[in-house]
Amino acid sequence: MPDWIGWDASNFIVAEAKGTYAGGDWSKAFWHGYALPQCLQKAQQQVERVQIDIYGYALDVNFKSWSIASRWRTEENNFDPWLAAIDPVLGSSETPRENFEIAVSNLLQEHLARLLGTFGFSDDLPKLASKEASIVRTERFNARRDRWRELSFEDGRRVRGLNAAYADGFFIPIENNEDLAFCKQVLSRDRPSWVATISDEVLKMAEEGQFIADYADEKSEDYLSRNGMSLTQLDLVGEVSDL
Repeated sequence: MPDWIGWDASNFIVAEAKGTYAGGDWSKAFWHGYALPQCLQKAQQQVERVQIDIYGYALDVNFKSWSIASRWRTEENNFDPWLAAIDPVLGSSETPRENFEIAVSNLLQEHLARLLGTFGFSDDLPKLASKEASIVRTERFNARRDRWRELSFEDGRRVRGLNAAYADGFFIPIENNEDLAFCKQVLSRDRPSWVATISDEVLKMAEEGQFIADYADEKSEDYLSRNGMSLTQLDLVGEVSDL
């Protein structure tokens, strides 16, 4: 499987990244089109094995591919660092727009459902109608609206949505000020601790099955912090309020 599967406003995206400490200046051959470095060849081979089907039919729909290779510089090797990428469009069929939007909506729902399980809010994934990949859900995505809260930070910012404190590889849901005090107590072991928030706006759109084109296109940090998932240091959170 490739490292990332996602989408932008018009197409699916599949990406694979490789890294290497290998010596030799492979960059000249790459930039002049003579040869691909071995790590980039391996990334491309993984991406080329991907086939995206819609509704269980072997349509082999088009997707944008990214094969990426980076060579790292360390104190020991003293190599010049390089980042190289190739991005051909793969697949043989155009995706019908309606099918694309439904598929993206369900990808987002499943992604968020897994996040909710990790956060401790739910371990139920939305169920598909069949293993044959009818991408119409038999259950509506549960955005857990009853557990949405607003967090107030010491710098005046506020976030709304589902919140969980994170440290040392585990999450603790935050739903009230008692939870917040508990998290600050048990997670204050001279290590940075964070609060992860999935915004109420994204949860609403996912629950309603909306296609989020602007969410995929928008790159500003402010937009993503309001409409995606944000991280804030635990000690900056001042209060938890009901919506």
